[in-house]
Amino acid sequence: GPWTEEYRADSKGRVDAYFTRDYNMVQPGRQHVGVQGGFLVLRPDQKAYDEYVDIITEGDFDGGWGGKYGGFYGAMQFQGVVPYYYDTFHPRTAVELNRCRYNTMADNPMNVRGDQGEGKCRDSRETCEDCRKTDPADVYTAHFTVGQKPW
Repeated sequence: GPWTEEYRADSKGRVDAYFTRDYNMVQPGRQHVGVQGGFLVLRPDQKAYDEYVDIITEGDFDGGWGGKYGGFYGAMQFQGVVPYYYDTFHPRTAVELNRCRYNTMADNPMNVRGDQGEGKCRDSRETCEDCRKTDPADVYTAHFTVGQKPW
């Protein structure tokens, strides 16, 4: 699937979904990454709903949806079936949004622990935006999940 909104050229024609992927739940370099469960924009579509029902009732989840989308938090549920649906059956009809601006968790984008800003980008790109440094004025939605809720 497409990496971020900057790569929307991959989404030719109709766009049916916008989401962010949850790179924190997988090791860098993994090809099949789940979506972040806190944000999803869908175009209402009865045919898509029926296809989801068929996929789920078929239950092809041996090692992940289609044998690919598994091994991460929520893989059997929403976080796994959504990317399986769009990456496998309807490629280039969904857009992966910039996770520092949509559904941001203000998290470390590198595969390191602590506050370090070095290492390999979790999304496998050579360079990646550090969401902890994104200007709040550039953030559209936030997801309070990495740190504990403030209430």
